[in-house]
Amino acid sequence: MSQTKMNKEKRDTRKIVDTEKKNDSQSNLQCCADMIGLFHNKLVVVERLKEPIGFALPGGRLEADESLEQCARREFKEETGFNFRNIKQIRTYSNPNRDPRGRKVSTVFVGYVSGIMKDETNKTKVVLIDLKDIEEYRMKFVFDHYRIISDWLRLNNIKKIKLMLKSKRGQNG
Repeated sequence: MSQTKMNKEKRDTRKIVDTEKKNDSQSNLQCCADMIGLFHNKLVVVERLKEPIGFALPGGRLEADESLEQCARREFKEETGFNFRNIKQIRTYSNPNRDPRGRKVSTVFVGYVSGIMKDETNKTKVVLIDLKDIEEYRMKFVFDHYRIISDWLRLNNIKKIKLMLKSKRGQNG
């Protein structure tokens, strides 16, 4: 066999292997829900006790038999002990590098929290953070969760400004 033909076969084999790897990574794609929950106007986060260690929004993987909303409520209850209510979907995050453990596409929900706080034994510890102090914790967050919180805060402030402007126009008008 000629050297040229052998090189072509090697390239073709590499393409097949690369395609298989790509298909494996796509088949490992997981849908998740992450939650921004407020309890007495404090943000509910969990401190992860296993790798990757750090602060995170409560959340997790979608089960085959549930909706994203059901996943959000279940994961929030499992990780914090709290009930998640007045739930509203705000955005989906899909950066391929957002989680070092693999490809995860996460839909984020916001809501209010009620019930009794409870850590998830040997997995997480519940932490309540005053929104005005969130910047102090920036470097403690894992994944893209600080960005998610920042995006939500920015969106919230824009809505508040629009409401203030609308009410001032009504008063002047």
